[in-house]
Amino acid sequence: MARSSRFGQLLAASLLLAGAVSALPTEVHMVEQREVAHAAPSPWVTVDASGKATTITPTATSINGAATTLSPPPDALTKTGTYTLAPTSAAVTTSTGLSPVATAASNNGDGAFLACTTYQGADAPFCQPRSGSQLNPGKTYYVTWSDTYFSNTSTSVQIQGTYHDGSGEGFTSPRMLASRGFFIWTIDSDFLSSRDNTPSSVNVTLTLAYFQDLYGNDVEEVPGPTVIVTSTGFEDDKGSSNDHKPNVVAIAVPIIIIIVFLALAGLCIWTWRRHGTVPVLGALKRRSVGGGGQGYGIRQSRSQRVGAVDPAAVVVGSDKKAGVGVELTDRDSWSPSTSPSGPGGQGAGRNVFREEMQRQERER
Repeated sequence: MARSSRFGQLLAASLLLAGAVSALPTEVHMVEQREVAHAAPSPWVTVDASGKATTITPTATSINGAATTLSPPPDALTKTGTYTLAPTSAAVTTSTGLSPVATAASNNGDGAFLACTTYQGADAPFCQPRSGSQLNPGKTYYVTWSDTYFSNTSTSVQIQGTYHDGSGEGFTSPRMLASRGFFIWTIDSDFLSSRDNTPSSVNVTLTLAYFQDLYGNDVEEVPGPTVIVTSTGFEDDKGSSNDHKPNVVAIAVPIIIIIVFLALAGLCIWTWRRHGTVPVLGALKRRSVGGGGQGYGIRQSRSQRVGAVDPAAVVVGSDKKAGVGVELTDRDSWSPSTSPSGPGGQGAGRNVFREEMQRQERER
């Protein structure tokens, strides 16, 4: 009985020890998982104004237990967005991801782009620009390819562009080592305006021609992407399509009209409260009622319509004409039945008012 009890105690202790040992790796694994950094981004290339390129490879590390990436690419290169591509041999597609084009910072070719490390897909060995990308005249782009496509490091390449506008024209770059991995392509600002009929866009197919050595003539060609050079819908410096950029004029004009309208309305309200009239209507009223000209009806003033006399032009008791108007005489002389001679006199039955009017007519 004592042996059974001791055996049971030993079995229980063994189980506890095994549980503790099995739990130990789990805790260690959790600590290691917290210390492991995220995968490093792709290498990227910086280019100076002279065309010299430097490839930078980011590294992932942990500093004080925090995942950190050393020498990461600029945010503009890793920023994702929604892009619309219009390949000539396929339907228009919209996708979300990295920019389909690599744009230089200036026409000198300086800037940065993500290194082309793979060449899978229909555009292989090209990485950028992708088929259907819309490029803009007057800008500079990087045409990139993967140098791992070539087995010989001394292979030389040329980038050729064919214009699909019936002119049979195109361009050919100088020879360069395949290991360079990029070509700086500046599109002339008059690329479209200088062509026949001034097209709104021209398709350009890029081809990679490579030689077995730098000066060899045995050439092979690998067709690449077909891009669209157009003055609208181009890709901007950050890689986001500006097809959806707001029309500044279309927005500004209505705003200006509304501001002017509100300003005029405020002026009218202020003038009405202060002077009791609206500026424009008040001016029109003054012109129609008291303005110049010898109109008729409402165009004349009230004094002109009723024949009123300017008080300053009236001379009481005078036979002399003072301006235009009706002369006034003594009150008694206006009676048609009175005269200086009295009743039965020489002036009996005279109409003094009529005689006065006749006299004034004769003087005129």
